[in-house]
Amino acid sequence: MNRFLERIVKVTAPFSGSPVEAERNVDAHNWRVIRLHDRYPEAQESWPPVVSCVDCGVLADSEASKYPCGAAPEPVPVRFLKRA
Repeated sequence: MNRFLERIVKVTAPFSGSPVEAERNVDAHNWRVIRLHDRYPEAQESWPPVVSCVDCGVLADSEASKYPCGAAPEPVPVRFLKRA
């Protein structure tokens, strides 16, 4: 994995609530499409856009999206997991 991706890819603890609660939480986020290149100059312009919450910054396709907006536990960068 290149160093840039190691810096931005993060892992969040699994959501322990019910599937109904997770779905409700996902729907409560304020989603928008962003281009990674706009946020991170190191990203390639050709990378596809991602969907991110405007308010808390979690990605729609991540485990963190199942938590209420702003309540996801602190993510751990992948670069720290590799050393374990």
